[in-house]
Amino acid sequence: MKALFTKPIGAGALAALLLFLPLASPILTPIQLIVPLPIMLVSLIRGVQAGGVAALVLMGMTLIGNSSAGLAALMAPISVFLFLAGFPLLAGWLGRSGWSLNQCGAAGYLVGALLLTAGYLLFGLMGWSLSPQIEAHLGGIRDTVMATLRTAQGVDAQSLALTQQGLDHFINLMALLFPGLFMTVVLVVQVSNLYLARRLLQRWDASPFHPTDGLESLRVPELWVWPLIVAIGVGMVAGGGLGAFGLNLAVFMAAPYFLQGMAVIQALFRSYRIGPMIRGFFYAMLLLVESLILVIALVGLFDTWFNFRGRMPRMDPSEDTNER
Repeated sequence: MKALFTKPIGAGALAALLLFLPLASPILTPIQLIVPLPIMLVSLIRGVQAGGVAALVLMGMTLIGNSSAGLAALMAPISVFLFLAGFPLLAGWLGRSGWSLNQCGAAGYLVGALLLTAGYLLFGLMGWSLSPQIEAHLGGIRDTVMATLRTAQGVDAQSLALTQQGLDHFINLMALLFPGLFMTVVLVVQVSNLYLARRLLQRWDASPFHPTDGLESLRVPELWVWPLIVAIGVGMVAGGGLGAFGLNLAVFMAAPYFLQGMAVIQALFRSYRIGPMIRGFFYAMLLLVESLILVIALVGLFDTWFNFRGRMPRMDPSEDTNER
């Protein structure tokens, strides 16, 4: 397997395959979460130039496979670079330059914040808005759900009204927070692929990172909480576009605390020798229960001041067989 990720063209083709596989069967959609992994591996093993070739292969195949014409056709490979291939190249360059794993993740976070800010400025200057398209798409799904419920037996008028109200609230919330949520998902996916790449490279004895450099050592700087508080304040006090920007920036700024919360959970698993079955059940619940994400983010936030990991029993990572 390692040989595949030392060949830039092969790595780029594999990334394209992962991207397009869900077209054959929607059940394969989750596999798109690891599209950045091949480019990240080849960038860390052979350098940013090899990673750039892999990214060009991915972008080229995206352009060929796109059915749009004109400027719309160019937007697909540009989007692929910005949200899928760009960070792996940055991580490869920084990692081979001596940066730690978590410093690479922090660089991606800062780039993501700049992209979100620049996107809001561009859309504001051009008078564009994503909200109508999001509302129209989700509104169609809502109408289908409501039509199905109206034809179902045993659903009274009060239940229909409550369901309609809940769906309308969800659509309005998604239309408002979509930019921040989207960039948050991109950041978490990219950083998760970085940790996965580090794990694979350690097994292949090709990792540029220190052996103890991983998720469990992640600690968000204490000063980072103040921009988050300011963004929340702007979102709650200001109205219009500025208020929406503040809320979306706050959503994105909370992402590092979710990762820090996962670091606390990982340390808890290791300190108390939690087995793979319970770990797997927890990760499955994380995908199914959305409120659990908020709880973990709060754990990460309070870890900044209470240092939960420092209060846990210490154990050598080499003794944790579940991490091998």
